[in-house]
Amino acid sequence: MEEKLVELKENSTFINLKVFGYTEAGKTGGNSDVLKPYFDQIYAGTLIDEQFVKRRTPDEISLIELDIQQLQLQILENNNKINSIYDVTITNLQQRKKDFEGKLEKYIEGSISPKNMGGTIEIFDRSKFIVTSFFLLMLSVFIFFFYVAVVYKALFINPQDILNNIQQGNWGISLLPHWYEVVDAIRTNLMVIFAPFIFFGFGYAIHILLESEKKIKYVFIGAVVFVTFLLDYLLADQIHTRVNQALAIIGAPGGSFKDILTVLIMGFVVYVIWSIIFHYWMEELNKLNIPNRLRKLIKSLEKQIDNRKLDIANLKKENEANNAKISDKNKLLNSKLIPISAIIASLSEFSQGWFHFVSGISNNSDLLPKCTDTYNNFLITKELDKFIHKPKP
Repeated sequence: MEEKLVELKENSTFINLKVFGYTEAGKTGGNSDVLKPYFDQIYAGTLIDEQFVKRRTPDEISLIELDIQQLQLQILENNNKINSIYDVTITNLQQRKKDFEGKLEKYIEGSISPKNMGGTIEIFDRSKFIVTSFFLLMLSVFIFFFYVAVVYKALFINPQDILNNIQQGNWGISLLPHWYEVVDAIRTNLMVIFAPFIFFGFGYAIHILLESEKKIKYVFIGAVVFVTFLLDYLLADQIHTRVNQALAIIGAPGGSFKDILTVLIMGFVVYVIWSIIFHYWMEELNKLNIPNRLRKLIKSLEKQIDNRKLDIANLKKENEANNAKISDKNKLLNSKLIPISAIIASLSEFSQGWFHFVSGISNNSDLLPKCTDTYNNFLITKELDKFIHKPKP
């Protein structure tokens, strides 16, 4: 961290303050009442010990001039960026916004048809929508019946019933649920028909998150996918456990881990594919709402324009800060400056000379403590006492 610099006044005096302090104390008899004005002059920079005057070498001057040049180049570069943002980026964004607003007004008036919007926005594709709807419907039916059967097997059937069905060849873990399994599940507990909607809800949540403009959306999407996978795994593991419990009743060996993989593949993987198709289906369906899409595009452009204006404001602030730095560095070249530590050292030098004289006066034993108190109080008032060592008499 650079040390604070103090700009010297035109009438600043540079002398040996230790000698000067001793001399001035002799003129006044070491009177503590006249001591503070000397301290004020030193603190203001009008009276400085000559050994602490800062003189810059040619190398230091060259470095300062180089810093000024770099700051000026940065300001020039920022100004070019500002002009480019104004003349190119913001102008183009405003023109696009104006075009969208014109198209929106004409569409509402009915003077432009959806077919004429192809050059502005993507239009609805009926053939793609029909094909997507077909696959979405088929996968939805599969997921519905699959999870009805899986939840029933995992939560509502006991090991003895499983064993009886296994011995009759009517039960087990299969890639596709049997129709009678779905019927038994609904007949046993009608509430299982709501289980698939948990997974449909997860897929819809992914669609909503994908529409968000926030970057953190991918974290939430990952969380939804993970929870879905975990739920699928717990259901598969529960079925696997119940089957093993049923087989253990007759002393038969348990099933393999592939049983769990079967449920995961047919449940989780299909759910992921369904979520992707559902999102695409919703996006295609949304293309029918042309006014809403145009309003979103206009709002997006307004936000981009505001962001570019914010970029300009930040560049201007940076230029202001750089101009202030250039001003300070010019002072380093054109003015006499000393660090604040030189002020503190000058106070110490003057005080040492003053105290040295006072300590030699034998007929006034309480003068030195008065002078010391004046000095200490000045340090405390100016908050300098923590930075310097108090001179000894």
